[in-house]
Amino acid sequence: MTDYSYISLSLTVIKPDGTVTKLISFGKEITPLFTGNPLEMFLNATEVFVFDTSGNQNIVSLWKGNGEDTVIATLGIDKGCRIKSQAAIRLLRECVTLPGLKAEELFEVFGFHTVPSPCCYPVESKPSLHRAMRTFTSTAGLIDIVSARFSGGDREAAIVIAVDATAVPVEEEDTIVRLRNAPVPDFEVETKECVVKTQPQPNKRDSFYTDPRSESYLEEDEEEYVVAPKRRKKGNPLVIILFVVIALGAGWAAVKYLPALIPDSDYSQIESTDVTQIALLESGQSDPVTVVPDSVAVTDSIAAGEQAPDSIIATEPVQETPAEKIVAPDVDAEKADLEYLNSSKVWKRSELKSEKYRALFNLFAAGNITDIVNADYFAVPGMCTNRNADKVVTFLWQSYRTDTQQSNVRALKRLQGKDEIDMHQLMENLAKIRSPKPNKNPRPRH
Repeated sequence: MTDYSYISLSLTVIKPDGTVTKLISFGKEITPLFTGNPLEMFLNATEVFVFDTSGNQNIVSLWKGNGEDTVIATLGIDKGCRIKSQAAIRLLRECVTLPGLKAEELFEVFGFHTVPSPCCYPVESKPSLHRAMRTFTSTAGLIDIVSARFSGGDREAAIVIAVDATAVPVEEEDTIVRLRNAPVPDFEVETKECVVKTQPQPNKRDSFYTDPRSESYLEEDEEEYVVAPKRRKKGNPLVIILFVVIALGAGWAAVKYLPALIPDSDYSQIESTDVTQIALLESGQSDPVTVVPDSVAVTDSIAAGEQAPDSIIATEPVQETPAEKIVAPDVDAEKADLEYLNSSKVWKRSELKSEKYRALFNLFAAGNITDIVNADYFAVPGMCTNRNADKVVTFLWQSYRTDTQQSNVRALKRLQGKDEIDMHQLMENLAKIRSPKPNKNPRPRH
């Protein structure tokens, strides 16, 4: 094969109104299995790579936003043909900036050969998953994923979507499986036994001197020098006892004489004065205050035969204050607030009519994650149908007792003093600070 006949390349631009413009179309027609826009599946995803197959070709597509337009660069390589994975990534990322070059010129610029290098491509098995997701933290990690896919490995899923590790999937992980590594196909390697001939080592003694006597004679005459261990000095017990006695004496002297040496403070000269009578005289009341004696002491004195004081006998019974009237919740107002919270992306405190849901609004600005999660609106199944608000509480609970809990609390406290909460914007802010090791305990339910 020559003239890049084993490569297919296409470059497409999609306008916001749905208009599709194809800038480059080279080689075979590429019809991948994947449909849809993968950029809408993640938050904070500036670029998304989609690995697919079409006939006898391995396909990798780069989806990238360019202002309001969406650019799709797709590269197809025949199975069993080896290419440089780094060259494929550079081609997809930079072909948008070189629109004036033809496909053959792009292949030449990024190091593709006109004659492909064959590789041992394994027999494919039916994938167990329709689609799955991989993440990479650097270009080197992305190169490993491309190399594994184009060499015939990594076939657990028919479609593999690769994104940066900071991107957050909008859908739950049970709908798109996250794969942890990119396995490469196993190849059988024949090994042969290798016999290495060792050269005899020369005698080091011959290079320094010659002695007619044998080595055994030298070893018999040599004396072994053994270093005697140093004797450890033992502490004198009398010195230790003397130090202990001195320490105890110093402690006793400090307890006995130190309080007398400390001068009295200004407060030690203040006399104990009953200020109750003084306060009454200043306010214009001349009647003294009658002190009611302790009931226990009075009972003891009566039991001993003494007469009870007149103040106790003449005391009128204390009238009990009526209990505070319990205010019943406004059911109609709470029902209207519940419908408003479930149907609104932006919550305004001025629109709430019940005290219950005004208190729920205030919980977010207070920044207490446990109070928010345990609120009836989120803890009672079926009450919260607002997807943005439910996602916010999910992110808050996943950060509870993790390294990002304080960051989530700070994001909530920024709402203090505001009359409205944009739940969608709050969800995106919390998604940017998710912990790599989230809290996996289930959310509280009442």
